[in-house]
Amino acid sequence: MKPLAGCALLALLLASQGCGYLRDRSNDYQQATQSPPLQVPQGLDGQFRPLDPLLPIPEQVIDARLDPDYKVPRPQALPSVAPTEFSLQDSGASRWILALRPPAQVWPLALSYFDDTGFTLTSQNAQTGELITDWKALQPVSEFRVRVRIEPGVQRGSSEIFVVSVQRPSGSNANPPFPEHIKTDALDALLLNELLAGLTQAAAQGGAVSLLAAHFDSPGKVSLSDNALTLDTDFDRAWSSIGRALQSAGVTTFDRDRSQGLYYIDNRQTKGFWAKLWGEDEKDSPQHYQIRLNQTAAQVQVTVEQDGSPAPADTARRVLSLIQQNL
Repeated sequence: MKPLAGCALLALLLASQGCGYLRDRSNDYQQATQSPPLQVPQGLDGQFRPLDPLLPIPEQVIDARLDPDYKVPRPQALPSVAPTEFSLQDSGASRWILALRPPAQVWPLALSYFDDTGFTLTSQNAQTGELITDWKALQPVSEFRVRVRIEPGVQRGSSEIFVVSVQRPSGSNANPPFPEHIKTDALDALLLNELLAGLTQAAAQGGAVSLLAAHFDSPGKVSLSDNALTLDTDFDRAWSSIGRALQSAGVTTFDRDRSQGLYYIDNRQTKGFWAKLWGEDEKDSPQHYQIRLNQTAAQVQVTVEQDGSPAPADTARRVLSLIQQNL
């Protein structure tokens, strides 16, 4: 048992010392010396392949240190990616398609998609931007129909497409209404994804323009007063639209509180934004501003605050005007 006890004690000592018994050889190359190349013994030259160096050293090596004016070239800029014309937007339980085209151009594309995919339209109104399909089998025991609404977007020259569906048992004569508040379920999400792909493909092939839907193109959803920007839309769409407008204007928001409808702006982080307003960075301007969204009936009002209080009228109007330009 004594030899076993000695081995155990030795193993314990080695473990306690860690790597102390194994010398670190990682820097040995720094003490390496150059030795003459290997030579094949005389008389055996023809029996062996020549011993060429595996890593030959070039005879002339360019040393950048010899040229004090040498500058490392700047990396090539990444190619800019153009924004896609159709994209999915998500706000809470609602989802919709944002189209960077006016309703007059989106409407015929939507009609073409539902015709190509085998839907029968029971109602279509280009002036209101609404179409409803007939019942279509979903499963052996159920069927569904779809309502699509194409509305002018908050951004100038854009459209927003909403899809909602209802279901009933197969063979039923019930006529359930469409829900008033759009909350995207699994079927609606699938229909949105399919419609997004169809619109993108149809747009790539070119499309017509609907004269009946042309009146939607007027940007009547946004109005500016002395101290407020009014959006004729719901809070979810207004919140996302203002966020996109701030980003397009080059404004950096260091915090946001959706429950209170607040975007927080730090003057020190958005100097380019203030330069657009006053022509130069103002050293004496306040450090913090807040963009507040308030829901009032069917509208949303956007105001500017300075450290929790209403901002001066001229400042508020300049900020709101720049936001409006980027909507």
